[in-house]
Amino acid sequence: MKVLLTGGFGNIGFETLQELLRQGHEVRCFDLKTPGTQKKAEQLAGKAEVIWGDIRQLADVEKAVEGQEIIIHLAFIIPPAADIDPEGASVVNMGGTRNVLDAAKRQPTPPKLFFCLYI
Repeated sequence: MKVLLTGGFGNIGFETLQELLRQGHEVRCFDLKTPGTQKKAEQLAGKAEVIWGDIRQLADVEKAVEGQEIIIHLAFIIPPAADIDPEGASVVNMGGTRNVLDAAKRQPTPPKLFFCLYI
C-alpha cells in the first residue's frame, strides 16, 4: 500500500516507519527539515520517499498527500515542548491535522486516515 507517514522522523514516527518498510509498504515520509530529521532520513538509504515541508502549510501537505492510499498522521508537538509553547503546539497539532484532513478530502479517491492522539 502507498502510505503517507507524517512526522516520520519523530520518535514514534521512526519506529512506525521501520515497521511499515519491514512489511513491504511503499512509504512517503512528510516531516519538517531539521538537522535531526535529516540525519534520520539518511538512514533510509532510498527505502522511503521523503517530502520535506511544514504541516502548518496546506500546500506542503497537499503535495505529500497526493496519490496516497493511507495516511498515518503522527506529526505532533508533545510534552515537554507542548507545555513550553502551548500556542505553537496548538497551531501544529490542530492546524496541521486540519490541513491533513482538508488535503485528503480534496483527493479524487480520499485516502484512509489513521489518527493517533496523544493525551
